[in-house]
Amino acid sequence: MQRNNILKAFVSVSLLLSNIATHAQLFTPLGLGVDKCESLGINTFQRMHIEDDILYVCTSQGIYSKSLSQLDSSWQLEGFDAVPVQDYVRKGDDIIALIKRTDGKYLLLSHDGGKTYEDITPDSFRKEQFLKHLVQHPTDPNTLLVSGSMGLFQSSDFGQTWKKLINNSYSTSIGYHRSNPDIIYECGTGSFYQPYIFISYDGGQTWRYIEPGMGDNHVGSIAFNPTDPDVWIAGGAMGKVFISTDNGNTWENVLLNRKESELFEASWVYTVYDNVNSDIIYMAGCGYGNEVMCSTDGGKTWNIPHTLPQKMRNEGVYDFKQYDDKLLIYAESDVYAISKSGLVEENSTPVYEPLFSLDGIDVVSFSYDDSEKLFYFFTPDTLMYKVNMDSGIISSDSSDIFYGCTVNDDFCYYYRNDPGLTIINQEKDTVASTSVYFIRDYYRYIGWYENDFYYYRGDIRSSESNDAIHRYSDDSNVLFCVEVYGFTIGGDNIYVLQGKTKSGREARISEYSLVSGVKKEISGLDGLNSPIGISYSKEGCLYVFSDADNTLYRIPLEDDNTVDTPEIKVESMQSSFNEFHYGTDGRLISSDAPGLHIIRMPDGRMRKALILSK
Repeated sequence: MQRNNILKAFVSVSLLLSNIATHAQLFTPLGLGVDKCESLGINTFQRMHIEDDILYVCTSQGIYSKSLSQLDSSWQLEGFDAVPVQDYVRKGDDIIALIKRTDGKYLLLSHDGGKTYEDITPDSFRKEQFLKHLVQHPTDPNTLLVSGSMGLFQSSDFGQTWKKLINNSYSTSIGYHRSNPDIIYECGTGSFYQPYIFISYDGGQTWRYIEPGMGDNHVGSIAFNPTDPDVWIAGGAMGKVFISTDNGNTWENVLLNRKESELFEASWVYTVYDNVNSDIIYMAGCGYGNEVMCSTDGGKTWNIPHTLPQKMRNEGVYDFKQYDDKLLIYAESDVYAISKSGLVEENSTPVYEPLFSLDGIDVVSFSYDDSEKLFYFFTPDTLMYKVNMDSGIISSDSSDIFYGCTVNDDFCYYYRNDPGLTIINQEKDTVASTSVYFIRDYYRYIGWYENDFYYYRGDIRSSESNDAIHRYSDDSNVLFCVEVYGFTIGGDNIYVLQGKTKSGREARISEYSLVSGVKKEISGLDGLNSPIGISYSKEGCLYVFSDADNTLYRIPLEDDNTVDTPEIKVESMQSSFNEFHYGTDGRLISSDAPGLHIIRMPDGRMRKALILSK
């Protein structure tokens, strides 16, 4: 009974923390569902449209709508039920839908909002490998553009007839200039992966080919400054943004290097000017997940990107819009609303400060013990030093410990030649050993969150999986990082210490929420050389050790980063050290909870059991 009460209390606190974090998070999923958001395949783009306060989303199962003034409203099927719709244009009651190729059909015309429709695909299009962009003239609803595998086409009679404008076909985006629709653009990646832009200044009669940059890159959708129409901006890949100040004639290739983050090497596909302040620009694209970033000075400098919660590996992003005080991003898992004010806020950069130095000690890893206010330093010659806050060495014992860390008030460590994990309960002065978490490829860093075990292999001699932090329960790649020097878990977050990237940027610390999946950079460590480890303190800071000067540094955290994890003592985890019980949804459950249990035994074997209610 006591054990169940402990478990219930733990679950209640976890849910409370989860709810607090969820309300505070930057991204709000709108609940369209993975089944409707599934990709239609390569060379397809599923678009969104905003009409008044209604959001219309093209999905694999038709067009769905939702009120944006009431985000808690339910989704409604608008039309084209069970049809894989990529995009649509509207003229009065008439709708043309661009669909994924189905029996040679690409274009469907409906006069009743998509309840019934007819095929209006011209015969010349039926040979196309794909059509992927459908755009409507901003003032003449009869004039349309469509691009596909054989070129860019224009219609002046709402899709009844078409003429070819250019042959190039593998575009990222096509469109009209927002204030001068005689200007048409088509852009993307050209031959030899060169970024390119086709521009027509006379409605499509003549065209100019421009390469705004060199090398392996692309040009994303072009955004036009609402207060200065001669200023154009588009995203690129590998940390580049393309800007024109002379109506698209010449382009400046800007490298995003204001902040130290490899996420600037993402591929930026969508660009939007803020509808109130034209100095603010938003970009969305794909890097280590779907990324969103903003500039508050017209594109000269950019804030650190924020990452959407990733519900599936290699998740794609389809479209990016804004409405009122929100941005909307359509991803492969859902449509998300993003707080513009939250995105614009600059991340504070805590200042790191030296705490003390350890002269003459060769440190390979360290950990901070919150309960004892002591540091454990491990050396290659199997010595473990206990050091207090004033750099006083309490003891230096011979030890075969390979790596250690503190989890709440328990110190956990691996012996060098023992695959079992040892846990010392500081309060009870007891020792427990478990073979559930056995060493695979030499775990370099370990940690817990809500009874789940996280590890990073950290073997620099092998490139396999050394850029990922894993969750033990399903061995999935939880976080993809670059040059990981260590990680630590505190509150609801994983803090990852990363070294210089291939582009030579300095070391930094990134925060990854285990509740929302949002990640952000919280500290640049300019000038701090050769960091070798990181440890979290409940007192609201992180500790980082530098191998270059044998110095321990303290990095303060903001208040919202210091939420305590509910305490889990060794005595309340003993059953977990013997065996783990999972429900059919893959979550940890109590060993006496009624229902079907999937049980992992101490030796790693799995079995099933049906537990009946008492």
